[in-house]
Amino acid sequence: MANEELKTIEHALTQGMWAPSEEEIRLASALFVRRNRLDAEVLEHPSDAQNRRDLIFVQGIAVCAGMARELTGEVLPLWRDRLSGSPMLRLVEMYADACEEILRWEDSPVPEEETKTVQSALHRIGTIGTVIWAAGSGDIAY
Repeated sequence: MANEELKTIEHALTQGMWAPSEEEIRLASALFVRRNRLDAEVLEHPSDAQNRRDLIFVQGIAVCAGMARELTGEVLPLWRDRLSGSPMLRLVEMYADACEEILRWEDSPVPEEETKTVQSALHRIGTIGTVIWAAGSGDIAY
């Protein structure tokens, strides 16, 4: 269901049927300000990852876990009433939900058999983030 909803919102954006309001753009900005800060914080802390792939995986999980907490605990409560029914609000909710799928691996190594599950969740987060970025920046030719 969420994949269809994402496709519908993306289609509305790219076909000019939805033009984000200033409030929606501010919500997108709030998400990316937090993500950029978490990216920088994660890079400041050394990891015991054995190789580049593992390092990127560990860092991605850490950022997503932080985003899940901040979006659900801080961002979404501030915007739900203001943007009720908004496609941007729904995108950010989908992003937060996808990030929450990562939480269980925040403090423990990802078992080999769960690697594909985590990769899928990270890919979904990236896909949703791309739509949010396009909507927030106005760059819909992606």
